[in-house]
Amino acid sequence: EKLKEMGYQIIRFKNEEVYYQLEEVLNEIKSFF
Repeated sequence: EKLKEMGYQIIRFKNEEVYYQLEEVLNEIKSFF
């Protein structure tokens, strides 16, 4: 049960990291227009 909880936290952390990177890329793209 504890392991499953840790897995969810890792997945959530990775998703937030990816989302943050996507947001940065989008902001860079917007600055070109």
